[in-house]
Amino acid sequence: MDAVCRPWHRLARKLPSIWGNIVLNEQWTHGVEAFHRILSQCLTRSGNSPILVDLDLYPVDTVEVAQTLLATIAPHVARCYSFSISVPQPEWIDLIGQHFGGRLAAKMESMALRFKPTSPWAAAYVQSTILQGSMPLLHTLTLEGLPLTVLNVSLPGLRVFKYKQFEELYSYPQNAAAVTPIDDLWHVLRQAPNLEELSVEYSSFSIPDEDLVGEIGTKVALPHLKTLTIGHLDAGFAHVLLQAVEAPEVDKLVLRCDPMRNNMDAWCIPTRWAANLRILIFDGFRILDGSPMIGLTRFLSGAKRLQKLSITTPVTIATHTTATPQFFAVLGKSTPSGGWLCPEMIEFTIANCNLVSGHELLNFIKAREGSRMVPNIQFLGIKECAGFDVATMEELESRVSTVFYLPPQSPPMIPPSPIHWHQGPLYT
Repeated sequence: MDAVCRPWHRLARKLPSIWGNIVLNEQWTHGVEAFHRILSQCLTRSGNSPILVDLDLYPVDTVEVAQTLLATIAPHVARCYSFSISVPQPEWIDLIGQHFGGRLAAKMESMALRFKPTSPWAAAYVQSTILQGSMPLLHTLTLEGLPLTVLNVSLPGLRVFKYKQFEELYSYPQNAAAVTPIDDLWHVLRQAPNLEELSVEYSSFSIPDEDLVGEIGTKVALPHLKTLTIGHLDAGFAHVLLQAVEAPEVDKLVLRCDPMRNNMDAWCIPTRWAANLRILIFDGFRILDGSPMIGLTRFLSGAKRLQKLSITTPVTIATHTTATPQFFAVLGKSTPSGGWLCPEMIEFTIANCNLVSGHELLNFIKAREGSRMVPNIQFLGIKECAGFDVATMEELESRVSTVFYLPPQSPPMIPPSPIHWHQGPLYT
């Protein structure tokens, strides 16, 4: 805008709010020194208007340069309403506390702190607390690669909390740097009683002795929680989390599993979570290959309000099982008591399951059409199912208002293991 013409130039200088977005990421290709010059101009021209700060320090070469950038922003950070920073070196994390620790609370609405290690062995945790006090306006908080002890704040307005440790180090459970005490998670959650969305992914926790046997003694009440996402946690941690959190209003539950490890087949969802669910998403579970399907169907029998069900299974070489057709047969008929499984379901998605031919989908859709007790399926998603018979597509589209079909990759791709960093994907 500043360079279009002279009238636009004069107008841009009179609008401080348009200079308030300060972003350094991989799209910036002009060097850190050029960014520092523009940073100074933006901070001056933005006046007293609120600012957004989004810094990815990965391209920064030295701690001295990083310190110069942060020192330039520090006097203005009190008017920052959105703050996001990613650091590649553990010793740089202390710079955040030095420059911003006592100045971020007043107007902060959204904050993301990320530690992005340059190697899988750089996971040295910082023990210091970066932020203390109260952040009354903060509604969205993201922590990645950092210990939960970096925060010691009251979060009465927090609505969204996303926590992720090291995505790569998740596959190295013997590395102590990838483990955090689960009591630290309980402490943060208790500081946010109005939380509506919680996501915990790629994390390993240490569990206190008293929670290893019998009932889970620790309870965390989140009465306003609506969405819960648990991704790439070992089954034991997922079980403890689902047992400890009391959230009667949750209507969306997302569970993701590591496709390389496949250690989450054990059913770990307490049945009390089923009653109010409207959206249930499984990603990476072998729940249609055999015995895990039993736990799924028994759980779904309590999901009377469920409207959307999505199942993504790991890529498998299995060519036959009775579990998959049996699952769709159960979905397509009433129970002995006269009810139906998922009686309010209108959306269904299946992905990566090469045991699905399309005919069982057609049969269960026809069966639900013929009943007055359940609504018709309005959305059907079929993604990368190698055994799917495209000949069934025409009739599926005639019976379902929206059908999304994504053909399988050829050849099917297996995600690379973190052990083979910087190597290309492996193919079957």
